Amino acid sequence: MRSLASTSVGAIGQDAARATMTAAFSAMRDDADNTVPKLIADDAWAAPSWRDAALEYHKARDGRASIAPYAPKRLARLRRLLADNVSFGRAWNSLHF
Repeated sequence: MRSLASTSVGAIGQDAARATMTAAFSAMRDDADNTVPKLIADDAWAAPSWRDAALEYHKARDGRASIAPYAPKRLARLRRLLADNVSFGRAWNSLHF
């Protein structure tokens, strides 16, 4: 069974099919708003630097080891699950079941 695309190209010819597709996509390409990528790039350059973000993070911690408080027992359990002899599956199951 032949595909619709091969039948259509066969009926009008490869050059005509290529010209039709080129015309369809060139109209869309010509209407594209090319200012959007420039605006995104401008926003990225205007954003605070990684250094500023890190300083803000440490300032927000206010001397705590982590912004999210953990109980000592929970930290000990998490450290045990990070051991080399603990598989990813075992750690996952321990945390989620």
